[in-house]
Amino acid sequence: AVASIAQEESVSTSNNLKMATRSRMRNGTFKQSHAPYGYSVRDGVFTMIPEQAEIVKLIFGAYKEGKGLTKIADELTEMQIPKADGKVNWSINHIRYILTNVRYKGDALYQKTYNTEFPFQSKKNDGELDMYYVRNANPPIVSEELFDKVNMLLKKQLESQRDLFEQKWNILERETRQLAIDKDKFEREKLIYKDKVYREAR
Repeated sequence: AVASIAQEESVSTSNNLKMATRSRMRNGTFKQSHAPYGYSVRDGVFTMIPEQAEIVKLIFGAYKEGKGLTKIADELTEMQIPKADGKVNWSINHIRYILTNVRYKGDALYQKTYNTEFPFQSKKNDGELDMYYVRNANPPIVSEELFDKVNMLLKKQLESQRDLFEQKWNILERETRQLAIDKDKFEREKLIYKDKVYREAR
């Protein structure tokens, strides 16, 4: 009973905090406590870190000029450029996160993730809850024009990859069906051959 009461109190406190946070997101007073690569944050105020901001610009420029995510990640790793955590093992996911984060054009998108009720778990917000978009939330590292151009290219690349996957999947399905037909044909011919051998042996 005591454990149940404690759980209810914990859930109630969590819900109150969520409501207060969402209210601040709606009215534009929410202060984010952590910043993405390229920025530092103090009391909700974002400040650019010059050397990291240059890397962010380099990433956007490289992708716009035609370099792929893997190529960019490999080059940064080879150059031993440290990430925010100090490590130098850049990946496709790191590059994609930077290229798609609206912070870099000066805006903010809140509640991209949310916490479930007990047991508490963090989940990606796929439309279950409202998101809050704030323009001019912080100093931009790249122009809105460059950001939008890069994200249009990313979208086209994703669509192209989907089309290619569908083409390969359709080919695989056709080959699988053909293999099944060929197998049935082989099994029938094998039975006919066995029957012929049996009759000739009598």
